[in-house]
Amino acid sequence: MEKRMVQLRDILFRVLQNEALFFVLAFLVRGVLESDLLYWHKDALNQVYNYVLCPWGGILIGMHLMNLQQMRSVRRDMAVLFLLFLWICIPFLYRYGFTFNNLVTDVGYLMVFFAIYARTSSRNIADRRTILRIAGFLLSLVALIWGGMLLLCAVSGKTYVMAENATVFGVDAFGFLCAGMHYNHVGMIAVVCLFFCLAAFSEEKHPLRFFYLLAAVIMMLVIILSQSRTARYAVLLAFAFGTFAFAVRRNYSHRLLHIAVPVMTAAVILVAGYMACSLVTRTALAHYLQNAETAVPENVVPENAAPENAASESVAPENTALESTVPENSAPVERKFADATFSERTLIWKNLFELWHKEPKMLLIGRGIGKTGALVVKGTVHENAGAVAIHNTYLQFMADFGIIGMIIQGIFLLMMVCRILKVLFVFPREKQPAGTLPLCMLILAIMATGMMESQPLGQMTPMNLGLYMAFALLIPEKEQMLEVKGRN
Repeated sequence: MEKRMVQLRDILFRVLQNEALFFVLAFLVRGVLESDLLYWHKDALNQVYNYVLCPWGGILIGMHLMNLQQMRSVRRDMAVLFLLFLWICIPFLYRYGFTFNNLVTDVGYLMVFFAIYARTSSRNIADRRTILRIAGFLLSLVALIWGGMLLLCAVSGKTYVMAENATVFGVDAFGFLCAGMHYNHVGMIAVVCLFFCLAAFSEEKHPLRFFYLLAAVIMMLVIILSQSRTARYAVLLAFAFGTFAFAVRRNYSHRLLHIAVPVMTAAVILVAGYMACSLVTRTALAHYLQNAETAVPENVVPENAAPENAASESVAPENTALESTVPENSAPVERKFADATFSERTLIWKNLFELWHKEPKMLLIGRGIGKTGALVVKGTVHENAGAVAIHNTYLQFMADFGIIGMIIQGIFLLMMVCRILKVLFVFPREKQPAGTLPLCMLILAIMATGMMESQPLGQMTPMNLGLYMAFALLIPEKEQMLEVKGRN
């Protein structure tokens, strides 16, 4: 009995100190499972976040602090993150008080910065390789199950909806593949899963690696069929960068080819990728139109659908599936390359700049989380909603935490980008961390997504979790960096 208790304690200790498991659970709770289809368990998800994720994150941070005692010097990236966290917390808690929303935000950034990035990046290369394998395997399972269900809905034409005004799980009336959430959110979740699957594929050498490749293909199809232009173009840009980085380190007979071949290869990937995405989209839309059971009109709800306040109930209705036909006046169509206002994002940015012109102090110090959206919707389609995200993660961060916060965040991002470029273009291939190229591509895709969406630097969002985990996995050992520097 005592031996079993010791074994159980060891297993529990290994689970608690495993950053990969923490990362995947946070990714699920704050991303994949936040679906209108599963509205009945939203309270349970909040309980998991409050009573599982937060204490677990605290344990990881405590373990990291214990390791700090063995370090001879403070890492510069950790110093910048600590300064950023202080700026995010102290001024805004003082200005707006210890409200629940403020505390949740602060705890979210605390866990992303220190439970994920600081804890993981302090590990040695062998440990980080294990973390990547575990995270890649689990996210590949998520991709196969979650993405497989979405593709099954797309092929069969079935959709599922739970309540009035809920987002469907399946193909909506406009031909967007949704997962019970906005199609852009679906695309952003799939982007993170895609590149972690590819990173695990590049790391593994046995036949299991084709399991990761299958999961990656499914995620790519989900991104295309969601018709999320932001996610689609970010992925194409990342693949173009990946091919450029791969080609630039090849040996060519002529110096001119060192530049021409990588650039031409990247350009071909962009053009061919865009054409392939359009072809897949048009084929899917033709299939939707031929299928009589594709989309759900917004005003159609199951007879036993839950009332608007049903999200707080713990019992779900027995029959949750709804099959219907495409409305005559809303046939699905392919989204064009982009409109002049980027879906009225430029109007929001214009209103934000005008607001900063009137109140330059707020540009400097920020308004805090959720304090700006309602002030920048005038003249946009969101005006009746009363609040909206800025749809640009860098402008959003400045609106929330001011130029001061953005400068600190920018310093950290610049440090990471410089380090990644060294790893990718200077570090010897045999010494590179696991999954180097796919993780670099993920970082580029997330930062490109940030030009049109607010998620990448938001606390505990799928993209921010993926960004900081990728940063942490890519940091090489200091001794190895010094060795390479000595060679050069």
